[in-house]
Amino acid sequence: MGKGSDEQEQSGFAGKLAQFRLFLWNKETKEVAGRTARSWIEITIFFIVLYAALAAFWVGLLYLVQLRLPDIQSGPLYTDYLTHRGPGVHLIPKPEVVGRDKQKIFKMENVDSYFEEVEAFLSNHTQGNNLGDCSLNSFRNQWNSKAFCFYLYMNAVHEFVPKPLDGSVSLKCGSSKKWYDQFLEGEPTYYPSGGFDQSKFPWTYGMDWDSSAPIVAAKVKFSSKLDDDAEGRLNCRVVASNVHIDLEKPNIGMVDFRIRAA
Repeated sequence: MGKGSDEQEQSGFAGKLAQFRLFLWNKETKEVAGRTARSWIEITIFFIVLYAALAAFWVGLLYLVQLRLPDIQSGPLYTDYLTHRGPGVHLIPKPEVVGRDKQKIFKMENVDSYFEEVEAFLSNHTQGNNLGDCSLNSFRNQWNSKAFCFYLYMNAVHEFVPKPLDGSVSLKCGSSKKWYDQFLEGEPTYYPSGGFDQSKFPWTYGMDWDSSAPIVAAKVKFSSKLDDDAEGRLNCRVVASNVHIDLEKPNIGMVDFRIRAA
């Protein structure tokens, strides 16, 4: 019984092997892998034509997209889509970004590291020595009276020029909410007092915007209530007729940040 079963298994395997060999090469029909030479040539030509057409289609699409790109000298396209509400704003020194809601926080226990960042920034900027109390050689001294200098400039956007509102393009800083007024002493002082220098706009390709962008420094003096257990909150915004502030889009034309004494 066992011997007969082994013979049947061997016979079955031999039959399958013979069928596979016949599939690979059939002498009677002259077929290779189930197809004649003519059939293989036809299917090969079909796939060559198919993939060539697909390649030509995508190359054509890429070519059309390339035709719509500006020359490199022109920088990114200035369109309503990019700047319909205004550019973003850089804040120097850079605050720590904390939490899922990305709160910007200054911890004044780290004031020395902020001073180093500001010094490096002003040393490389054309306005570094023309910002009054917030100039390169003066900004550190302001902290002796609990005043700190913040520096703001607009993002580089090709052909964008801010338009004056009430005669100038200025900066306005203050408490984010009335409750935070208690942590400020008086109104901030701005340098230069005339706001952003419009003659420095727009940004163009090749311009080092970090060193030449028009900046405004805001000297903010904190009250004695900003102690170890308190947190102040400031909002600085660009004041221009074509920069539209929207609290639902806080990165456009404004920056909101918190101050902690420790």
